Amino acid sequence: VAPKGPRYGALLVSLDGAPATRVDLYRRSRSSRAVVYVLNLPSAGDHKLVMRARPVDGRRRVDVDAFAVIE
Repeated sequence: VAPKGPRYGALLVSLDGAPATRVDLYRRSRSSRAVVYVLNLPSAGDHKLVMRARPVDGRRRVDVDAFAVIE
């Protein structure tokens, strides 16, 4: 869960070493608490989630508000 807006860049999200997925956080007007990425885990157990901020066209801001885990 993250805000989106005109000053926001992007995230690269990777699970367990898989190729990263780009999550764009740009939006013309600001919105808060947007669900920006949903992932279904392939199995129970330990996993490694990596998120890297990436600037896009000079937009560098990246905020993450929350993670929601549903079992």
